[in-house]
Amino acid sequence: MTCQQTPPDPHTLWNALGLSNLTHSPLSDDALRSFSPERLPTAASEQTKDDYDHAVSRSLHAYEAESETIESVISTQSELKRLQDATDHFERLAHSLHQVETDAIELQNQAKAHNAAAVARNAAYQHLTALLEELVIPPSLIRHIVDGRVSELEYGACLTKLSKKVALYDMGDLHSTPLHEELAPVLQALVHTAVARTRTFLLEKIALLKRPNTNVNIVKENVLLKHRALVEFIEMHHPHVFAEIKEGYVETMSRTYYVLFRKYADGLLTMKQLLPSENADTLVGSMAEETTSLFSRHQPVPVGGVSQFALGDRLEVLHDVEGPAIVLATAVDNNQRFYYEQIHRSLGKMLSEACASEHIFCKAFFGESNSRMFNTFFKRIIGFLLDAVKAHTEPTRDAVGVLLALKVNEAQKRFMQERSIMYLSDFFIQADIILKPKFKKLLDENVASVTRASATIARQAQRRDIDTSPHIVTRRFAAFSSSMLAISRFGTPDDSILEGLRSLRNEYNGFLNTASTLFARPRIRCVFLINNVDLVLSMFRRHGVLDTNDYKFFAEFQEVHSAAYVEHEVADHFPDVVVFVRQCETIRKNNAHGANARPSPSKDRVKSILRQFAANWRLGVQHMQGAVLRDFPNFDVGTELTRGLFAKLLAYHKRCENAVDTYYPQLKSEIVTGTEIVYELRQRTKGTS
Repeated sequence: MTCQQTPPDPHTLWNALGLSNLTHSPLSDDALRSFSPERLPTAASEQTKDDYDHAVSRSLHAYEAESETIESVISTQSELKRLQDATDHFERLAHSLHQVETDAIELQNQAKAHNAAAVARNAAYQHLTALLEELVIPPSLIRHIVDGRVSELEYGACLTKLSKKVALYDMGDLHSTPLHEELAPVLQALVHTAVARTRTFLLEKIALLKRPNTNVNIVKENVLLKHRALVEFIEMHHPHVFAEIKEGYVETMSRTYYVLFRKYADGLLTMKQLLPSENADTLVGSMAEETTSLFSRHQPVPVGGVSQFALGDRLEVLHDVEGPAIVLATAVDNNQRFYYEQIHRSLGKMLSEACASEHIFCKAFFGESNSRMFNTFFKRIIGFLLDAVKAHTEPTRDAVGVLLALKVNEAQKRFMQERSIMYLSDFFIQADIILKPKFKKLLDENVASVTRASATIARQAQRRDIDTSPHIVTRRFAAFSSSMLAISRFGTPDDSILEGLRSLRNEYNGFLNTASTLFARPRIRCVFLINNVDLVLSMFRRHGVLDTNDYKFFAEFQEVHSAAYVEHEVADHFPDVVVFVRQCETIRKNNAHGANARPSPSKDRVKSILRQFAANWRLGVQHMQGAVLRDFPNFDVGTELTRGLFAKLLAYHKRCENAVDTYYPQLKSEIVTGTEIVYELRQRTKGTS
């Protein structure tokens, strides 16, 4: 196996020949022939010569083989040198560009600095110019403050400029300057002049409010509020004068309001509608001495269509608490009359509106509104109005009016709280202190009067007359209680009022039961109770208090006594049938418990009962229906009772049929058929519907 000899590296050969630093170029044939063996040293041996020749030959062949590569390397080296030169050139250009960029940034920073300096110089110039303008007191400003008309709006603008100059001269930096020493006294003199002139002007305008027949709101809105700048100037530079002006305004308006309210209240109170209870000791349970019959049909004397206990349209005052107040001049021209609660509402409305108006004005004009100012404003007025409330309340017997006034007072207090104006809270509290105990006293007196009425009736003997119409106490109780319940639905529920009404209801219930005992016959007693309670329920329905405990109580009361009346009426007109049915049912119950008894009536007696019923039942129905129409004036009550009577009669007829089937089956033919009775009753029911 022969090893292939690796060709010698041309570079190694080149180095061995000592030609590594020479420039190479392809050899010509003549050059090659110049390397003849004869020129080699003769001392070399033949073997060495052959090796040498062989090496030279190989080197030459290798050189020839690598000549193109060598030329490519030489060409590449030349290109690299040119690239290196280009790179160096570009580096020099980049350095130059970097230097240019650095110079541009430096120039830009210098330009910004110069621009900022120019802006600062301009701002300083403008500030200095403005400062000089503020420091300088123009002659026109002096002339306007000294000689100008204070009533002109431009005067307020001049005072604003003067205030700015005073504030500027008060700066500590100017105190040590000659300018301050020279102009500060001038400014102070101008301020004193402006304060004096402004004070005189404002006091003159406030004095306009004292003139008779002056529209106060126009003066405040179109005169005083337009010169708010004058008040601000005085408040800033002379607080004592500001306090003087404020006190002068408060004192003036206090007197003005007092005169206006006194005139308004006196005028309204002269138009107060008087009720019978205003000048008479009339309560729910009171009965006139001249009344000989406790069951008189006498009713309270109406005034303007409303009795002393009835509500009528008086409840409208609570639906319109925030409505406009009564216009006195219009009311006088129309010769109107008003209940006290309407007068109370109008006075409270006027007071609330005056308070709200002054609150807004003082906030806008003086920049403040406090309780001390309003105590001065309305102290005399509140005292006068509370005296008027007390003067009406002490002698009155009008519990309806007192409770309405209480609810009006509560509503107006709530409205003022919603407007975040609390200055009248003391007035509303004091009015409550006057009204609430009075109402409690009147309510207790009415409860006591019903108690006395019960005691009076208990001493009477039983009566045989047939006057079962509602008692006069019932009429009063129905009107009074329904009115109280209707009014109590407004505002916050008051447990003390509801408890008092509950006591009144209990006393009236006792009175009614006591009065009913004066009737000897149970049926007439039921008629009396039903008619009285029906009147109470009618009044409750009229006033929309059907969801109250009182209404539920009397509705159940009427239902119980209506059932008792029906039972008594059927028993009165068909006594034999009722007795027979009850006897048979009693025996049936006894037999169910082990007894073995027979009905006591004989067959002939039962036949007589059945035949008598068959002959007279239509007449009995007619009499029952006539009695209902005669005894019960309320058509709806009469209709319900008639239906109850017919239903009870049918029930007794059915029970009678069952008794005959059980104990007397041979007498079934004597019984009137249920169909015949139903047909007759339906015909009569249609006639009453």
